[in-house]
Amino acid sequence: MWLCKVAERQMIRPSFVPPAGIRRLRDLTRYRVALVADASAEKNGVEKLLEDACIKLSVAATDILGSPGVR
Repeated sequence: MWLCKVAERQMIRPSFVPPAGIRRLRDLTRYRVALVADASAEKNGVEKLLEDACIKLSVAATDILGSPGVR
């Protein structure tokens, strides 16, 4: 109730809304973070599935889904 009266009397400053370019950059950054998290979850899922099948690729390869490499 109090907030409604304060807003009615214009006693508060409006919220900060960044320019369109900054908003777009923030959206892209959030999207990238979500994609990286999804990719990590998929990779961990594949590794767990292989380990459940008694296949331990992480011992021989540094990155089971990425570039080939031997430890």
